[in-house]
Amino acid sequence: MRVWIKFEKGDQQKILTQVKEYLEQRAGKFPPYPSAGCFFKNVKLDKWPNYPKDLPPLFIERGTVPVGWLVDQVGVKGLEIGGASISDMHCNFVVNKNNASQADVLAVVEEVKARVYNKFKVELEAEVEIVV
Repeated sequence: MRVWIKFEKGDQQKILTQVKEYLEQRAGKFPPYPSAGCFFKNVKLDKWPNYPKDLPPLFIERGTVPVGWLVDQVGVKGLEIGGASISDMHCNFVVNKNNASQADVLAVVEEVKARVYNKFKVELEAEVEIVV
């Protein structure tokens, strides 16, 4: 299979300005530690086992429950095991604060999954690929 993509030449200064604006909007929203980004997939409402009217209206409107919100609700923001931690800035980020091992990261992940399941009866699904 082949794919041909044709790009149009853009205005370099305009593109650089747009990139700078985008980066400024993102500044301060993501943790300063290494991570794989959002760790878990957001939960689609059709997989939500609870009464959806108990959720914030925005979640119902969008059709998904953000995992960051779920993790925050179960009180594990900042949870640390070894060098791995749930970010204080974005609860769907597992960050490497201090030379975390794979075991540290997986222990944090399992604790989060267990607490979310115990409270909401939702099984979180990893968005990242876990290689063992």
